[in-house]
Amino acid sequence: MIFVTGGVRSGKSSFAEQLAVEIASEHQLHLHYIATSEGTDDEMRKRITLHRLAREKSPLPWKTWEFPYPNLHLISNFGKEDVILLDCLTTWMGNVCFHQFECSPPSTSEAFMNSTVLKVMNTIDAFSARVHTFILVSNELLHDGNLDDPYVFAYQRMIGLLHQKIVNRADTAFLVETGIALKMKG
Repeated sequence: MIFVTGGVRSGKSSFAEQLAVEIASEHQLHLHYIATSEGTDDEMRKRITLHRLAREKSPLPWKTWEFPYPNLHLISNFGKEDVILLDCLTTWMGNVCFHQFECSPPSTSEAFMNSTVLKVMNTIDAFSARVHTFILVSNELLHDGNLDDPYVFAYQRMIGLLHQKIVNRADTAFLVETGIALKMKG
């Protein structure tokens, strides 16, 4: 597994896409992109379009899977001849924590946080074990310091815990800042 993190608009997605293409080209593998974002507003729809256009210009073809909640049902579509890029973990977690609670606030309980982290890690581990290379993109949110909102704080805690668990399991981890990828592990 390869983990790529960085701030918003840091260049992490472009770096991860380039890395996926290099791996797929070197080993003659198929490229898959799991998109967790939903086009909920004009800015997000524009970003989704820009990402699609970038993949269309790729030297290798991509198959895109739009799944706001990647799950174990999706995994049967992949095998050892595949490189998967999942973009991104923070959006996936936002979908899990906030979108399903439109009528009531999300839980901040330890039990909810632990079970959510476990469920997401089990899915990540299953994808990683199933394919040749699994690349996971995430946002670095822990410098924002929004500790006044208990729901945002719980979300940030889960992201921080997931990042630690993922880096522990990853073969390679990168931090991307201002378009420059810094290898942190591997």
